[in-house]
Amino acid sequence: MYDDIIKFLNLKHNDSFDFQFDILDVTNSNSITNVHLTLSLKKINCPVCNSVDSKIHGYKTKTITHSISNSNPVNIIFRHRRFICKFCNKTFFEPNPFTIKKDRISHYTKLSILEHLKNPSNTFTSASTIFNVSTKTVIDIFDDYVDPNRNILPKFLCIDEFHVSKRTKHPYACLFLDFETKKIIDVLKTRHKSYLLEYLSSLKHTELDSVKVVIIDMWKPYKDVISKVMPKALIAIDSFHVIKHINDIVNKHRIKVMNKYAGNIEFKTYKNDKYYMLKKFHYFFTKEYDNIYNGYISIPKFRISLNKSSIKDFLLSIDDDLTEVYKIKEEYREFNRNTNFDDAKELLSDLITKYRNHRLEDIRSFGKLLSNWKDEIINSFIKSDSNRRLSNGPIEGTNSRIKTIIKTSNGIKSFKRLRARIIYSINKDVALKIPE
Repeated sequence: MYDDIIKFLNLKHNDSFDFQFDILDVTNSNSITNVHLTLSLKKINCPVCNSVDSKIHGYKTKTITHSISNSNPVNIIFRHRRFICKFCNKTFFEPNPFTIKKDRISHYTKLSILEHLKNPSNTFTSASTIFNVSTKTVIDIFDDYVDPNRNILPKFLCIDEFHVSKRTKHPYACLFLDFETKKIIDVLKTRHKSYLLEYLSSLKHTELDSVKVVIIDMWKPYKDVISKVMPKALIAIDSFHVIKHINDIVNKHRIKVMNKYAGNIEFKTYKNDKYYMLKKFHYFFTKEYDNIYNGYISIPKFRISLNKSSIKDFLLSIDDDLTEVYKIKEEYREFNRNTNFDDAKELLSDLITKYRNHRLEDIRSFGKLLSNWKDEIINSFIKSDSNRRLSNGPIEGTNSRIKTIIKTSNGIKSFKRLRARIIYSINKDVALKIPE
């Protein structure tokens, strides 16, 4: 029975928990299992004079929450011996293997709560339900044990923002991430230029100079800050944001053409209902053509099925300007997909010249954007030490998990706690601090 209870309590004897117990009783009260126990008697040195000549001076009963199951709350009723030294008359308690001084929750429960919170989908509230403690207790445990330090700036640094809340002073926080390891370097409370300048300026020059490339989106304050504080670092633009810009131009023209045919609808064939076809197959204009379903696509409204080639040909026959911006988009995508760093400068210069002299204003505007960010776009073709092209792809995946933390928690008012939760849940090697 002794071994069964020890296993049930998950109090196995090992290097970090080398104590023997005397089980006195096991009772149930109000659906709570109470395990009454004492430690097996041992000789204990006096903390004052180091004498081993002492005697039992009394007992103090401590009730300790030891949650091991959400279906069966458990308390350890610990009869804690108090000794008196026969040599110096100092009184002292025997070691308490379950909790730190004056605490009422076992080490095991705390570690179980902290392990539960490593999952971004789990919340303080879910932990309180599982481990039979209050939500405030869970938060206090988290705050006591989790306070991550920032990591050293890496060779390839990703910077991006994520939305925290409309109700806070700083709606957007800023994330620093290692492109190679995908480890969070730090989470900053705002992306404001002045704050980033102050933060980075506080770091040692040797650390700043170790950064070779910084990958950002097309937000100019990032560029300004990096140029000033890390003049030796190259700046690369995440290609996704350039592609998004040209996709937005294509979408703008599609909607313009689509609305031109609104209200002028016939239902005999799909070729007459241009509004419907442009709306239904909007994704043909922005999605990679190779990623569109290759079989026959059903159009129930007209009771027909067409292959993607026929649908694309029809959509591009509707309007010349729409066809033109689509071809420009495909041309730039081809450049982005197949160019290397050595050829990028010359090829991009040719595209800029072509686009800046285009008859369509939106394409001229796109050409100007490419010109303004020319060096940063070229730098995006640099490959890392692991032979991967630089991008903010790793940070986008991290942002998705951050959104999960914010959404499931229904907002975390303390930014310090939010920062700690994000780093703790995503960087799996965060060390726990020892509470004072």
